[in-house]
This record gives sequence, C-alpha cells and structure tokens, in this order.
Amino acid sequence: MKHLIGSIFFGLILLFVFNTFIKKDEENKSIKMPPPEERINFSPRKIVGVPARFAAYERAVDPHLAEVRELALSLASDCGIDTECKVARIYRFVQEKVRYLSDPAEYELIQRPERTMALMAGDCEDLAILTASLLLSLDVQTELVAIPGHMYAMACGVDPKRLYDMVSAEYRDAGSGFSKTFTLQNGSKWYSSFREFRKRSSFRIEIESSADADVYLLPEREELDRFLRRENFTYMTYCSRENIRERTLTCDIEPGNYLAVTSDERSFVQVRIISEIKNRFDRIRVYNRNGVKCIPLDAAIKGEMVVPGMESENAELRDKSFIPLIR
Repeated sequence: MKHLIGSIFFGLILLFVFNTFIKKDEENKSIKMPPPEERINFSPRKIVGVPARFAAYERAVDPHLAEVRELALSLASDCGIDTECKVARIYRFVQEKVRYLSDPAEYELIQRPERTMALMAGDCEDLAILTASLLLSLDVQTELVAIPGHMYAMACGVDPKRLYDMVSAEYRDAGSGFSKTFTLQNGSKWYSSFREFRKRSSFRIEIESSADADVYLLPEREELDRFLRRENFTYMTYCSRENIRERTLTCDIEPGNYLAVTSDERSFVQVRIISEIKNRFDRIRVYNRNGVKCIPLDAAIKGEMVVPGMESENAELRDKSFIPLIR
C-alpha cells in the first residue's frame, strides 16, 4: 500500500511538471518576434573598445541581398564611379525616407536591412545597418560608429570638398527652413528667434504681405521687448524694411537676433526663412582613419537642415568605437 501511494504521489508530481512545461512552451510560442531580428538584453554599461556585443550588428549588415543591391543601384543610377555622389544619394534616402522607430523598453531589436526596408522604419542601429549595407553594395568603404546609447554609419575614402559640391547641388532646391503664414491687424506683431543656431549664419528671408508691413531684425531680447511694448527700439538696418508687400532679404543673423513683423492694417503675411547651404556645412565633421578621410552619416538625425557629416551632440563623447566592415 505504501508503495502504491508513493507511486501515485510521484506520478502526480511528474504530471504537474509536464503541464507546467507545456504551458510555458505555449506562452513562448505566443510571443512573435520577427525572424530577421536578433533580441539581446540591453545594458547601460559604457562601451570601451569593440566588445563582442557588436558582432550582432556586424552580422546584420548585408550588402549582398538582392533587394539591397537593387535599391542602392536605383538611388545611385547616374553616379557612375563617383563615390561622393553615391554617399549623398544613399544618405539622403535613409535620412529623409526611413522614419525613426524606438525599440521596446529594455530590449534591443537588431533589424537586418531587408526588415528595415520593409517597415521603412527603425532605430539608430537599424538605420546605420541599412546605410552601411547600401553603401557597401556600391563598393563604398564603410564603418559603424558606436557611442553609449547610439550608433551610426561612416563612409570612408570620401573627398569632403567634392561631397560639399555634390550636396550643395542635391539640396539647393530642397527648401530647407520653415514657412509661417499669419494675420496681422491693428498694429499686431509677430516674431521669431534664431536660438537653434550656435553662430552667425546666412539666411534668405522671403516676405509676402497683402498690405504694407514693416520687417525688423532686432539684435537682442531687450529690443524685442521694447518693440512689443511699442517703445523706441533699435534694429539692424541691413536686414530691415518698412512699408513693403513683397521682398526677399539675404541676411547674416546671430543666434540672439529676432525677426519681427508688424502692420497697421489688416494683412495676411507669409514669411519663409531659409538656411543657406553653407550654414549646414559649418557643422560637418571629417575623421582621419589611418590616412583615409571619413564622413559620419547619422541618418537618425531628422529634419530639413541635415546633411552628410553632421553628428548629434552625444557624438562629442570620447568613448567611441569604430567597427570596420568588410564587403
């Protein structure tokens, strides 16, 4: 009898363990992870050198995929052997067309390039992997650059001056800047600051008004406050006009300046402020990697005023890893 009870008890334990295993297995199967991605634990530790964790990113770069090659060739169809043309076309496509999409909290999903192309979205690592894959498929020497919490691609063997000329032509009619339409009446006022620019920059300012309007470039906040209070104020004459309805001004503007518009009549006004292409090239960086000039391509930086060579503020960190890629 004791043996029988012991056998029954042991059998119940085995049945419980078996059911628990089956339930866990079904739960795991219900979690659908895209097959092209690798799922790794996220660690906030500092990155030093090129640790083994970057192997997954290297494996994800694939310039030999048919869809990658087809897209790269279509983007650079008229570039021939011009490396700078290839870099400009590939970067502009990823930076402008592929949106930024964060990973789930506490995990990093590493997408292969075909997955990012299918979604037309990914985080900084995914955009870097796609950029690198496209460039390598066009035989452009490429590396990945990693800093804590961020990654981007870098094109090497590039002539910065030729790239400047190429991007100047590519972006000339891109309309970088912003347009604002508003209504003024009975002496109401509108203004805009230039705080996002860190140094003196050149702008083209286009103004259209249905009635006479006054446009002033004010040197500082104190003068703006006087302008808004209808007191006497100081303005910069080279970029100010009164009683205009349509005018285009080209002005060098400091970060602390303000552009202000007013009218004594009811008027519909459109102001378009366009950053000259040279402003953006003041912010690019060139790396010398073993005697070869390289340009960072951070496609995760979004916006109309972004060009190849720009880096985020975090890229100033010295804790930076360079990951060479082989085609």
